[in-house]
Amino acid sequence: MMSVKAALREILTNIKPLAPLRLPLLKSLGHALASDIASPEPLPFFTNSAMDGYAVCSRDISVLPRILKMAEDIPAGKFPKKKIRSGTCARIMTGAFLPQGADAVVPLEQTDIPAQGYVRVRSTVREGQYIRPKGQEINSGDKIFSKGRVLKPADLGLLASLGINAVRVIAKPSISLITSGSEIVGSSATPRLGQIRNSNIISMKAALTALGVSIRRAEHIKDNLRDIKSALLKCDSDVIITCGGVSVGGCDFVKQALSECGKLIFWKVAMKPGKPFLFGQIGWSWVFGLPGNPVSALVTYEILVKPTLLALAGQKNILPIPEEAVLTSPLKHASNRQEYVRARVHRTKRGSKITPLPWQGSGMLRSLTEANAWIVVPRKVRRYPAGSAVNFLPQR
Repeated sequence: MMSVKAALREILTNIKPLAPLRLPLLKSLGHALASDIASPEPLPFFTNSAMDGYAVCSRDISVLPRILKMAEDIPAGKFPKKKIRSGTCARIMTGAFLPQGADAVVPLEQTDIPAQGYVRVRSTVREGQYIRPKGQEINSGDKIFSKGRVLKPADLGLLASLGINAVRVIAKPSISLITSGSEIVGSSATPRLGQIRNSNIISMKAALTALGVSIRRAEHIKDNLRDIKSALLKCDSDVIITCGGVSVGGCDFVKQALSECGKLIFWKVAMKPGKPFLFGQIGWSWVFGLPGNPVSALVTYEILVKPTLLALAGQKNILPIPEEAVLTSPLKHASNRQEYVRARVHRTKRGSKITPLPWQGSGMLRSLTEANAWIVVPRKVRRYPAGSAVNFLPQR
């Protein structure tokens, strides 16, 4: 049986990022850049005032107080008409073009008006003070973002300020979602004895939506080999995710359906919950078969599927980063699989403490709603005493 590390390596060896496309700025949010971006112009584009105040020649106010004649008023967006000469200044707004002859700005609060058309300066400023020189932040040709960067709102604002209105990014994968099980009814239905509501299709849709990928189709199929094969072959997406039907029961047909319709790359991973996980391919679509138990489905999604979707989308930092905490109670481990124990982590100034939750069944969704972390218990570890340092993954 494949380890979690080996399973991830096998998956990531097979897949490669999707093709790049050009998107307008707002539609590129959350996408990874397909190439580096260099600035086409300096930022600021011109030398301007960093304050509301008066544009002056700093040498002109070495002796205080100093009364200067106002040459003009320069609001933001207006180009100065007059040069600042000795004995003169210009009233200037934040962001306005610095006039020729000025090399500093005196803030408004450090001045007063002794008479109409004149300003009394009560504080000196040094050359370059309270101004933003052309190219202070970015010079023309500077690399501002590297390939693989996932664009955030502030990134889009910076690009817009440089006149860049569209960017080349890696496409996000499209998804087909299939849940299976003859005992499953819709979440709005009243189940008969022996039936359960379909929580997987809701939780998986929510997880995929939170990741920002496109769900092209989502459907539920009863436990029937022909119907499952038909559903798989109808999918027209980069990735197919199935929930249920991947174990060894007499009504588990997903593994057989994948083998007959495409290629089964591996089946079963040494993890708990989530052992009956499969990975394969049908045509150009990658297939992930998740267990039907709700917790198992979400854990295998987070540990194995989500990093793959991020890699397909061209992202670099795709794996969750383990942290360390101290156990508040003993933890036993009787499995030969790597276990992900639902827990609550509490962070303090002295470090993090973590407490395993009492509900660990693979069908107990309540435990996931109470948990904010998974304790990662390696295959060979049998117990951790209280006070032990353990690795955990924050729930994202």
